[in-house]
Amino acid sequence: MIGKMSWKQGLVCVVLPFFVSCAKPPTQEMSDAEAAVTAAVQAGAEQYAKTELAAANDALADARAKLESKDYKGAKAAALETKAKADVAQSAVEPNKAAVMTTVQERMNGLKPEIDAVQSAASKLKGRGVEPIKAEAAALTDLWAGVQTAFDGGDYNGALQKLDELQPQLTAARTSVDAAAKARLPGQAKKK
Repeated sequence: MIGKMSWKQGLVCVVLPFFVSCAKPPTQEMSDAEAAVTAAVQAGAEQYAKTELAAANDALADARAKLESKDYKGAKAAALETKAKADVAQSAVEPNKAAVMTTVQERMNGLKPEIDAVQSAASKLKGRGVEPIKAEAAALTDLWAGVQTAFDGGDYNGALQKLDELQPQLTAARTSVDAAAKARLPGQAKKK
């Protein structure tokens, strides 16, 4: 019959809106997720756990989108996932930072003697046209100072980047010094 409802249908009509309206936004979970991402960033995840932090940020964006669309159950699950991923990012910072520091130390230990050797050889050059070569070798000191400053300040990624910039300049200076030294070997140099 049209117009008559069974008591079960009536109950559903009364109770269903109550349950739908009773779902609450996962405020605490969202707050915890955002705090975990912030803590990971403050720990250095932007430099030393980029991939892990990106995963946490993606999960947080998903949680926010679900919260916005009032999918509170999905938002809660995504917020919990965000917190877990942010915790992973924060945990990855120190081991990744230590690995970069070790890499930088090894490269610094290898490059410093090379820089010293190039500068020593450049200082022994005599004759016309050697001043630009000496200046090229001397410029390595400033580059090295930038590497050392970044390393001493705990900016190991910055030090690594500076080492990458220094390497080709060291190679160029070494090539110039070697070429100038060969051009002035005894018996090959012309005397006036």
